[in-house]
Amino acid sequence: MSLFDRIQKEIPKGLLLYTPVLRSKFEVKSIEPERLVFLAGKTNIEVSRTCWNGITDFLEGKDWVRIGALHDTLEKIPEGTLERYLRENSSKDKSKESQASYVASLLEHLGIAEVHHGRPSQIRLKAQNNH
Repeated sequence: MSLFDRIQKEIPKGLLLYTPVLRSKFEVKSIEPERLVFLAGKTNIEVSRTCWNGITDFLEGKDWVRIGALHDTLEKIPEGTLERYLRENSSKDKSKESQASYVASLLEHLGIAEVHHGRPSQIRLKAQNNH
């Protein structure tokens, strides 16, 4: 089962989560056939099915990876961060909207990843997912 299929099966619309560091509340607004939409304040944050399905490959074999959430242009996002991966693989335009904090929190909720909530925030796959 792909990660996105698991999300569609296990995550309810309206689920409230919190970002790793600032503990800002956000919601799973909708899970559509090709994307998941988070609602953060009044902003919709979209992450495509393709992007979700590549996250575990991106994290595989790595120790802690900086989440790197940054509201800026792609060129200013540090290489090797989850934010950079998401921006480079997003089907949306390369906007300034950060996605990584929301994605990291959902992965932690699913039990797929561990999140270090201090600064800098970091993520890694849980041991059982590294095999």
